[in-house]
Amino acid sequence: MKRLPLIQEITEKETQPTISSCRTLWNYFHAIILVHGLDVSRPSVIINAIDSMINHIIVDDAEEYLHFLQHLFPYFEKYKADEQLQKLLERIEYIMNEFHIAAPCDRALLLDYKAELLLEDNNAEKALKKRKRAIEIMEKEYAQTIDQRTVSLLSNLYNNVGTIYTSLYKKDDAAAYFEKAFLIRIKHKELDLVETHDLLQQMMNLTNVRLAQNRTDEAENILAHYEMIVTEKLGTDSLDYGICILIRGIIALKQCRYSEAEHFLLGAEHIFQHTMPQSNDYLKSVRQYIYALYMKQGKHSLADSYKSKIPKEQITSK
Repeated sequence: MKRLPLIQEITEKETQPTISSCRTLWNYFHAIILVHGLDVSRPSVIINAIDSMINHIIVDDAEEYLHFLQHLFPYFEKYKADEQLQKLLERIEYIMNEFHIAAPCDRALLLDYKAELLLEDNNAEKALKKRKRAIEIMEKEYAQTIDQRTVSLLSNLYNNVGTIYTSLYKKDDAAAYFEKAFLIRIKHKELDLVETHDLLQQMMNLTNVRLAQNRTDEAENILAHYEMIVTEKLGTDSLDYGICILIRGIIALKQCRYSEAEHFLLGAEHIFQHTMPQSNDYLKSVRQYIYALYMKQGKHSLADSYKSKIPKEQITSK
């Protein structure tokens, strides 16, 4: 039977894949990318599904679509979906221009993402300029608006500038920006920004740069606060706790407290073995420190057992 034109038109309109008509599916994938700190067993399947969805869905809610794309960038970045990142950035910029979305947070975030791609091309100086420009935008907004998104983004931008200075071996500049990022977040506890993964990352960055400056007392003070949050919220069998006791082991090793160093480093190794794939960088790093510890103690048989577990180019007595 031939379909009547009016019925056909209504059917096509009612079954179009828009954000509004696919809200359940849209929210499901949005929830996945928002918890990008959690691992999934087959990220490539999720990435391909999301990539197809954002390419074919009809945009009837531009701001919702933009926020989805913005949250998607760090998710793609985490799983090294490099081919999609450039296209994603172009799509974000297109949506902002097409729908005239130019809020300070959106403009600053766009600059931050552009900087990230510049870093992938080893162009740290240009990336630094873009992130500092993003900070200027957000500082003006921060002077007028104190809300969760503004404060969180401003804090993250300071942290991200700190990471660039770290890559340029400018420890003092990196420390200044990491500290600013941390203090902004702590200042606004009422916005529920303290117990977040972003804060933990910032605290670890600040701890590492204090260690590089040989300011171990300050590093230990920050680490104590980090450990308290992680233990309370994530437990002692989490990746974050493993990172915490890895740093504790490194500090103890630097201060020649070998028994304490061994306790923490072996504990970190155990956690990394059970929470990450066997080839992960954390496991390689902790084993390098354990090897260095046993070499310093003259325990050559134990050192040899770890020597075989780390790449030859990474073997060092620290």
